[in-house]
Amino acid sequence: MAGFAHSARKTLLGLLAATPLYEYSLQGRRIAELVRTPAYPRDGDAELADAIFQGRYRFAGSRQMAPGKPPWNIPESSEEWRAALQSFDWLRHFRARGGTASERHARNLVGSWLTHCGQYEPLAWRADILGRRLVAWLCHSDFLLVAAEQPFSEQFLDSIARQLVHLGRAWRLAPTGAGRLDALLGLVYGALCLPDGDQRLEGALALLISEIDDQVPADGGHVSRSPALQQQILGDLAGLRQALQEARFEVPLALQTAIDRMAPMLRFYQHGDGGLAWFNGAAGEPDGSTDRILVSAEANGRPPPSAPHTGFERLQAGRTLAIVDCGSASAADSGNWPHAGCLSFELSSGRDRLVVNCGAAEPRTAPLARALRSTPAHSTLSVDESSQFDIGDIEAHVECRTQREDADGNVWFEGQHDGFLAAYGLHHRRKLYLSADGADLRGEDALLVKGPGARTTPFFLRFHLHPDVDASLVQDGRTVILRSGSGQGWRFRSAGGAVTLEESLHVPLDEKRRKAEQIVISAETVAAEETLVKWSFSRVDDPDGRARS
Repeated sequence: MAGFAHSARKTLLGLLAATPLYEYSLQGRRIAELVRTPAYPRDGDAELADAIFQGRYRFAGSRQMAPGKPPWNIPESSEEWRAALQSFDWLRHFRARGGTASERHARNLVGSWLTHCGQYEPLAWRADILGRRLVAWLCHSDFLLVAAEQPFSEQFLDSIARQLVHLGRAWRLAPTGAGRLDALLGLVYGALCLPDGDQRLEGALALLISEIDDQVPADGGHVSRSPALQQQILGDLAGLRQALQEARFEVPLALQTAIDRMAPMLRFYQHGDGGLAWFNGAAGEPDGSTDRILVSAEANGRPPPSAPHTGFERLQAGRTLAIVDCGSASAADSGNWPHAGCLSFELSSGRDRLVVNCGAAEPRTAPLARALRSTPAHSTLSVDESSQFDIGDIEAHVECRTQREDADGNVWFEGQHDGFLAAYGLHHRRKLYLSADGADLRGEDALLVKGPGARTTPFFLRFHLHPDVDASLVQDGRTVILRSGSGQGWRFRSAGGAVTLEESLHVPLDEKRRKAEQIVISAETVAAEETLVKWSFSRVDDPDGRARS
């Protein structure tokens, strides 16, 4: 019922917003100047500004060409590409490039937007996109206005005022999750930067903090369960804290508490190379950005070993780290783009990644993106090459139960999910053990008969290897020798099923995909009985290259 009411309000506002009367209702407030220009919370890349100079716009996994013409109405572009364009997040790249030519080109693009999109249009004025655009404009206003002529300045400031009026009406209609935070951040920055906005700031902050409380549980994760969104949101909140401090406003205790909770959880997702684990849409190569966000957040807390509310476990011993997805997946919480990767894990040793998930792609409706969200694209078990749930079903849900024990540096983990119950009458149970020296990770995967329909069915255990890992299958047919990028030696062994080395794919967001390999264990369930496969990863030499006895 709530979803229907939300949809009805959104439809009604869309119909009203397209009328001349609504456009008239946005008028009235005039801004002579902005009282503050906060720092933008994300770094820019001068090379990306050069690409936009040349009319090459690469967003959301695709590149569109618009040399010498406005990019706002390219018909073959995806909705995600247009959303990224309309957000103006890319203004940061022009500031990074610097110089009068950069200022002029950025100003021309904003002026073009005012001409083509300055009145209500459903996507450009969608609350989350509008919120991001307002933050970008307000934080780059000094850059845009430094050499601007008066007509542009007046149009620019008038548009900010009009967009803020609309956002005040529409923020509740923003997409759930991170999109709602984007909309509310737009209101907060608007109150912070506009004359006489101080009286509205307290109310806008209260709305934002209430939404943060709804989206960030006690362990500090985000309901999306995405390491990438965890980083983005923490960076935005740390940037807002800095803006409030520089404006000499008191930072609300609830905002500081949210930052203090989220920072250790972001560190939780980090591998030894500083990059984030690839779960639920996170697929970026290590670039130092995570450490920069942690510095800006003034993060002092250690990563927790367990995040029960968010649904992840961190098994760490010595220089070995395994991060396990054990959350009860919900399409509603993950923004309707869930990954079917329950009980998948990633394994690293020092700065070397060994076992990974395959990544993510945009646009998210593309066949590749759907394939990367499926269970076989994760380092876990799949039954009959199927996924744990229909990734196109917005009502999708998988229930997972876990337990963990730590003793003398050793870690035991057990998780069990019902993703194969409806189709196959089976539960998947995974047990993991990590030795105190980090040299031995043992696993046991079982399919348990829990309902009608259980029958002899093929299943597959997949361990996707990082592209830098060299793998060789030994003649015994159940052992694989691995050599990491830095030369560490590891040995994989299995008991149960046939072991093969097969091609895999490593797909970073906005980067070239790379060929990789995967270890696959193939077997069949035994009707009406528990089916069990055991396996292990063991280090065969120490990290410094010495042979282990």
